[in-house]
Amino acid sequence: MDLGFGEVQSSEFETEMTDLVVEKPQFYSVSWDVGFGGSISNCGVIKNNIIYFGACDEYIYAVDLNTGKGLWKYKASGRFVEARPSLYENNYYHGCYDGYMYKLDIREGKLVWKFKTGDRITSQATLNNGILYFSSFDGNVYAIDDKTGKEVWRFKTGNWVGTGPLIYKSILYVGSGDGYLYALTMDGKEKWRFKTGGAILHYRPAPHKDGIMYFPSSDRNLYAVNMETGKEIWRFKTGDRTEVSPLIHEDVIYFGAHDNNFYALDAKTGKEIWRFRAKNFVGDIHPIIHNNAIYFGSVDGNLYALSKKDGNVIWKFKTGASIWADAVYWNDMIIFGSYDCYMYSLNANTGKEIWRFPTSTKVQSVLEIREQIIVKPELKNSGLSVDDKSESYFSKTEEAKLETYGIGSEYSTVVSDYKQKSQYDIDVNMVENSQEEGMSWISHSRDLNPQILKQK
Repeated sequence: MDLGFGEVQSSEFETEMTDLVVEKPQFYSVSWDVGFGGSISNCGVIKNNIIYFGACDEYIYAVDLNTGKGLWKYKASGRFVEARPSLYENNYYHGCYDGYMYKLDIREGKLVWKFKTGDRITSQATLNNGILYFSSFDGNVYAIDDKTGKEVWRFKTGNWVGTGPLIYKSILYVGSGDGYLYALTMDGKEKWRFKTGGAILHYRPAPHKDGIMYFPSSDRNLYAVNMETGKEIWRFKTGDRTEVSPLIHEDVIYFGAHDNNFYALDAKTGKEIWRFRAKNFVGDIHPIIHNNAIYFGSVDGNLYALSKKDGNVIWKFKTGASIWADAVYWNDMIIFGSYDCYMYSLNANTGKEIWRFPTSTKVQSVLEIREQIIVKPELKNSGLSVDDKSESYFSKTEEAKLETYGIGSEYSTVVSDYKQKSQYDIDVNMVENSQEEGMSWISHSRDLNPQILKQK
């Protein structure tokens, strides 16, 4: 019998595939790649009526916000994809798929220095007391002297690191693809670590309030953790993974997930206040709030403006492809990029287009995603036990051009033949079928309470 792990020759090992039961997944991870193109997948930073941003065409752009006209562009040696740029005074910092962290002087668009890591960078950089902190997919968290671009120290985690470091009370917090949230001293020594059931990925630093940090994991939970002790306070379960840096506003947490929902939670208790269901999932998006509206994009190609009170739609604007970029607010304008290779400016109150800026090519980037779920199998009715240390790997692969996500045909999904029905499948189906698209739902958390753990 061949279970996909090699053929077993023993005649005593006789069982049907129906005897293989997949228990709860033990760890969730994800890998992906984004190809060259004119798509915009991060956000812009603003100073003196100019927005600065990078794109998948390997350029960093400076665009006049009043006119939508380009002022200068800088050519790098790789794609600027998920990493959010940072701006301190006249210095622009942006991590790149070529493994470099770039520092540019925005006054002329000239390179100051670039620092090479061992893999791509999706982390936003944080500057503190003359040291620049960021992470890399080579598994390291880096501290770099801002003046010289030279390494001060690095800290090695157990897997890739794509999250933006957060600094709070002289402690640096960063999540890794190994599933741990690390708390480090400012000289790179570990203070504590907190383990989740999946890879931790959010490109901006995680938000915090009153000594509590909020961050997502690919295990489908949003966590609230005490920043001093590393103890869990609560967790909220979504229907699929989430890879965002949530927004905290007036004791409410706002974030989206790959289950197509955008959530509003009580920050103190983790109880759901309302949810809005988009036509496709909400990807690497950090929402923003202006007045009574909350703004975010979706893979369905829409930029949404919702009421922050109840999640009802105020307006939505359709682009030509998926939106993975954060929006920014400036002077009654919402500015954001799309995979259709344009940077847009909309009226914040009406959603009407003011201008759009094209990148250097109209060829859209291609995203390839591979999700991996690690599970422990159990053989029923066979008289055989499975070693507790053993792990089996089941995965699904999603590969498509991003313009097909919710805009043309659905992306293709290939699921391993050996993945059986489990509680994981049931939970997802219940969530996906519980709400119509484009509708908000105030749940009052009747059956959606998070798991709350008492601290010792």
